Amino acid sequence: MELHTLGVDGGYTQKDVTEVARAFTGWTIDNPRHRRRVPLRAADPLTAVQKVVLGHEIKAGGGRATASRCWTSSRRIPSTAQFISTKLARRFVSDTPPPALIDRMAARFTETDGNLTASDDTAADVS
Repeated sequence: MELHTLGVDGGYTQKDVTEVARAFTGWTIDNPRHRRRVPLRAADPLTAVQKVVLGHEIKAGGGRATASRCWTSSRRIPSTAQFISTKLARRFVSDTPPPALIDRMAARFTETDGNLTASDDTAADVS
């Protein structure tokens, strides 16, 4: 959560981290060179228990949908939009991207509910 979505001060708790870890315990990739597939059942013995991540309930026994629900929980937190926008701007624009660019990117992230492939009719101004 800290490394990939919310950042250091992103508003998550240790309980959130534990719940996400439980949600993904035991998942594997079968035949990674041929097809990527996550098993329908996780190995956590408490899969029959719902989890709460960032205030959002994740129903028990969710299988593959658990990953989507964890992402949904984190992408709607404002710190996620800022953190991911900053990482992308640093990677593709500059080591010290303009704050206005990051703010515009974060706003777009929020508008599209975290859909990084969403586009519109206007060209992005990165100056």
